[in-house]
Amino acid sequence: MTDRELVNNVLGNGDQRCFAEIVKRYSGMVFSKTLSIVRREELAKEVTQQTFIRAYERLAYWRKDSLGPWL
Repeated sequence: MTDRELVNNVLGNGDQRCFAEIVKRYSGMVFSKTLSIVRREELAKEVTQQTFIRAYERLAYWRKDSLGPWL
């Protein structure tokens, strides 16, 4: 599925499996970027988790084809 399809499924019917797929696709990228900024693994894990919580809450505002840059 494309990012757009995943987002539409999450927004349309609350499909948690689709959001889990988004997390699976992008958690490595988010963690890596976060770790390069905070330089502490535990803090980077926490910030990564918070990033996806906030992304879920604001998913309706996403308007691009790829979630990577938005995250």
